[in-house]
Amino acid sequence: PDVDGKESALSDYKGKVVLLDFWSTTCETCLHELPMLNTLQEKLGPDGFTILAVCMDALSASGLKAFVRENGMAFPVLQSGGGAPPGYGIYGLPQAFLVGRDGFIKKQYMGPKMLDEVTRDAAAALEAY
Repeated sequence: PDVDGKESALSDYKGKVVLLDFWSTTCETCLHELPMLNTLQEKLGPDGFTILAVCMDALSASGLKAFVRENGMAFPVLQSGGGAPPGYGIYGLPQAFLVGRDGFIKKQYMGPKMLDEVTRDAAAALEAY
């Protein structure tokens, strides 16, 4: 579910390039990346790109919603309920997967992400369709 309790699935974003980002409110690196993720969403969003930020904390919906608002997160934020979704080997945070318009994983990022690298990869995925 997202911060408003609405169920969401990766398949809802078919035809878009998605950065599926697993993060935590207690992860310093994750928090440091928030402005970069907002920049990425703002820059590539109009071209069919979105970030789905999956919070790995077991926060209440209202607590996560307040965090999202306070940090100006300009992309959908989903709740994991404290565990990794099935099918994703989450070995540490942050960890992200770039998913192409075709629904296939194009790249995996383990640890800190660099804006120029993710921008280049996402732009290539947007053009590949």
